[in-house]
Amino acid sequence: MNRITILESKLKKTKPESTARIDILNDLVYEIATPYPERAKKLADEAYKLSQKLKYKKGLAHADRNQGMISFFKPDPEKARDFLLSALDKYKKIGHKAGEADALFYLGLIYWGFGDITKGFEYTSSSLKLSRESGHSLGEAWALNMLGGYYYDLQVYPQSLEHFQKAYPMFEKLHAIKGEARSLNGIGNNYHKMGDSQKALRYQHRSLKILQAYKIEQIESRVLNDIAGILQAFGNYEDAFEHYERSLSLRRKIGHTTGETTTLLDLGNLLVLQKENDKALEVFAQALQLAEQINAKPKICKAYQGLSQVYGQQDQYKKALEFYKKFHEMEREVYQDDFDKKLQNMKAIHDLETSQKMAEIHRLRNVELKGKNERLASLLNELKTTQIQLVHAEKMASLGKLVAGIAHEINNPIGAISSTNNVNSICIKRVEKGIEDSNSPAELADSQQFQKAIAILKSNIGVISKGADRINTLIKNLKNFSQLDEAEFQKVDIHEGIESVLLLIKNKLRDQIEIVKKYDEIPEIYCYPSQLNQVFMNLLTNAIQAIETKGTISIETSQADDCVHVCISDTGRGIPKQELNTLFEFDFSNSSSRIKMGSGLVIAYTIIQRHKGHIKVDSTVGKGSTFIVTLPTNLHKNRENAE
Repeated sequence: MNRITILESKLKKTKPESTARIDILNDLVYEIATPYPERAKKLADEAYKLSQKLKYKKGLAHADRNQGMISFFKPDPEKARDFLLSALDKYKKIGHKAGEADALFYLGLIYWGFGDITKGFEYTSSSLKLSRESGHSLGEAWALNMLGGYYYDLQVYPQSLEHFQKAYPMFEKLHAIKGEARSLNGIGNNYHKMGDSQKALRYQHRSLKILQAYKIEQIESRVLNDIAGILQAFGNYEDAFEHYERSLSLRRKIGHTTGETTTLLDLGNLLVLQKENDKALEVFAQALQLAEQINAKPKICKAYQGLSQVYGQQDQYKKALEFYKKFHEMEREVYQDDFDKKLQNMKAIHDLETSQKMAEIHRLRNVELKGKNERLASLLNELKTTQIQLVHAEKMASLGKLVAGIAHEINNPIGAISSTNNVNSICIKRVEKGIEDSNSPAELADSQQFQKAIAILKSNIGVISKGADRINTLIKNLKNFSQLDEAEFQKVDIHEGIESVLLLIKNKLRDQIEIVKKYDEIPEIYCYPSQLNQVFMNLLTNAIQAIETKGTISIETSQADDCVHVCISDTGRGIPKQELNTLFEFDFSNSSSRIKMGSGLVIAYTIIQRHKGHIKVDSTVGKGSTFIVTLPTNLHKNRENAE
């Protein structure tokens, strides 16, 4: 079932006054304008009136497009151009890209007919682009088809063939009969020009069969003329003459003056080959009259040439010379015009193709860049997640390292409490026995054993109280380090965090490392306390590990330039210069270096960066190292600014 039949069937099912009917009417006009111009005009008028009644903007735009198309085939190109420009304006206002593409296509066809291939090529290229953007497959197919025609006129046959071959399957899929036939015709013409006339004839006959079946007479007349040219090239003059006659008859029937002139000129050349000079003179004279009527200079030039040739063969040299002079003058004019136009057209096509290629390269680069950006964003998200996991893992590892020390610190007061509790139990038993054995309070008061037991109990109360206080202090500092109950972004005193860390790592100092503190008056800052404490823990543990025997760790704080500075120095082994550049990279470890914490410094670096600060290191082998942490004091009170 072809597209016209499909639309006819749909039209019967639509409501008399509906936008759906208008759309089908306009689509049907678009299909039948060439084979059935009279019916197309009636349907176009119906669509226009109904669009006005329903105030249907898209319908009115389609109506202008169809009127332009019908005017073009009359032919009345000036009127057609006005209708199409009006349609183009309406389509733009309603944002109908497929309609814009159709209007541009016919404007390209009109300017091609005017001989302005440059402008025609521009309109057609724009039509192709808009058709593709809007998914208008039929418009895309027709634009490809017409571009094939442009390349054919410019004698760039491989590119012309390529465009027709791309268009044909699209027409076939859409059941667009006229498009199928026109593409097959274009493919056949290109094969003929490229030297494969047998293949050319096969394609032309396929096209002719379709056109005759659906009575598309204008394109049928063209195909008949093209077949005649191929047969003439074979030397089959009789069949060629028959096809020229059939083409001429159709072109006269439908009033296709330009096509009629072309066929007359081709027929005249065939008659010259057949030595039928009288008939040739008559045919060339008719061609000249029509060419002058439509002011087609190239055709006038060919008519002069044909007449000069025939008169020469008849020994009428005066007339032959007269027409030869006319031919020569016209040829020079046409040649110059044609040369200028071809040069201009070739330049325009080159510029457009270059522009299209550059646009495609730019598009592909954008697609590639977008893909890379998306992959980068994904990787950054993964990195952020990994960093959070590493911070947590490192924190848990740090806490694990503290367990032994904290257990030791807690065991001392617990041991004291436990021991004191045992003594208290013995004393209480003595007190109870003393009370039981005494006869009076006075006798009890004089008992030395009773008084000794009471004194021990009083003394032990202080021991238990000190042990409990020690345990409470350890727990408080452990909570302060981990901030398990205060993990949010908040304002804190950095000194408290440092002190908590020092207490937790006290057992690691081994009574061999002296801590020297020089705290300046610094403001509280906004931060993630537990993470910042982890930084101090990593740096101080790192410093302890760097001191092999005895040494000093200095902690100094200060404020300058809206920043707080925490300086942690040690008198340890120091770090070789060649290793400083990789200090904050994962898996850094060197037996000769002071660094043995694996990812500890990386985590510290990540946390400081998250707080919009920075960390620097200065080290001399054999003398020690200094880490300087700088944190801003003006970080706002929200989590986003710290991330």
